[in-house]
Amino acid sequence: MVALTSLWLPILVSAVAAFVIGSAMWMMPHHKGDSKVLPDEDGVRSALGKFGLARGVYFFPHMSSLDGKSKEERAEMMRRGPAGMLHIFESNMFAKMGRNMALILVYYVVVSAVVAYVASETLPGGTGFMRVWQIAGTVGVAAYCFAGIPYAICFSTPARNIVSAFVDGVVMGLATGAVFAWLWPTAGVVI
Repeated sequence: MVALTSLWLPILVSAVAAFVIGSAMWMMPHHKGDSKVLPDEDGVRSALGKFGLARGVYFFPHMSSLDGKSKEERAEMMRRGPAGMLHIFESNMFAKMGRNMALILVYYVVVSAVVAYVASETLPGGTGFMRVWQIAGTVGVAAYCFAGIPYAICFSTPARNIVSAFVDGVVMGLATGAVFAWLWPTAGVVI
């Protein structure tokens, strides 16, 4: 076992690496088709603007809209469409991007701390690069790849979006594992 406190450097370095890689991945070609352009975007924005919607996620038809309706009426409502989710951002979202990026970095630090915990409980000090990379990389890939898949399945996320996010997660997880393997402590810090 390795003292978790002795892994502060790989935790921070891997979090920064994931942040840089994750940011760069969003600029790669595999994300270009992640979203579609609305037909008559100005008209849709104008129509939605009339409602003064607050920041949040709106589901339509909302389940409460279906209360009291017969099975046939509910089926007709869904058949008639459209049905979906609408994610409304704050109008000053881009002004808060620095705060959002800082929160993403905090998330990466938490993921790296979990990777460190699993690795510290699994591997002794002085373990070779490939074995540390295997364990830390596996935990990193799992952390970055799998959490969002049930949400994506339930809410009809296109397969290409799921695959592109998965690719990002594999790259970030393997990079996290590589950082831990590179900075893994020698046998002298074993507790």
